[in-house]
Amino acid sequence: MARTAGRYGFSVYPNLPPEALRARCLRLLGSGFSSMEALAAGELLHEAEFHAYAETLRAVAAETGAGLSVHLPTTDVNPLARNRRVRDASVEAQHAGLTWAAEIGATLAVLHPGQAGGASGQAAIRSGPAWAQACDLLQDLSAHGRRLGVELTVENLIGPREVVSDPDLLLELCEAVGLQATVDFSHALLAGGEPADFTRHVGRRLRHVHLNDTDGAADRHWPLGRGVLPVAECAAALTATGFTGTVVLEMDGPAEVVADSRARFEAAARSGKVT
Repeated sequence: MARTAGRYGFSVYPNLPPEALRARCLRLLGSGFSSMEALAAGELLHEAEFHAYAETLRAVAAETGAGLSVHLPTTDVNPLARNRRVRDASVEAQHAGLTWAAEIGATLAVLHPGQAGGASGQAAIRSGPAWAQACDLLQDLSAHGRRLGVELTVENLIGPREVVSDPDLLLELCEAVGLQATVDFSHALLAGGEPADFTRHVGRRLRHVHLNDTDGAADRHWPLGRGVLPVAECAAALTATGFTGTVVLEMDGPAEVVADSRARFEAAARSGKVT
């Protein structure tokens, strides 16, 4: 099994042929990254394609000793949907994603917990049925993850119906079910907050970070420096919390672009400003 993820990781998507994917991963792992975060995309690929994707990740991790984490399914799923069939299928997809994470040797998984049907805003979500459903969902999935040796984390999202777009709700939900958080800086900004404040607020539950840039209008997953993310403030907030987890560069594109974003973040952490 691959070792636990290190300080910097990068996202891996099943959009390249196996040899090209392998080459990209090896290039990044040879330039200062120590882990990979793979999208669990079994429902989006033909079986042979998904098998080749998984085998490539396993082989690279075995060859390099890289850590592995998994982003659980996000496309066409809502584990808190009011429609029972949608909800059941979504929960099944998350269970399958956790199982796949264990199969490829991942030790951590990131979950988008879903949208509260009909409720909007912190007070309505906290007092409505979606809150109890979210707690039950996380207890169920985290138990499945523990049996497999995969730690489940909960990611902050954007919209007013997301149960964890607010830092108070993310912190309360994680503490209610005994889980740690993944903070996405751009999500925090797009939800109307200050990413640095969001990070410090969640601090004691912070396990994992997603890093990319945005124009402030949509979730772009851009390289750092292209958008408006306050990179230096985010880096300082991580330092203030004593963060020891993994910062995942959650963006696609050439290896050198991803590596440049990491270098920009490291420079911001050292100097307090973006280069």
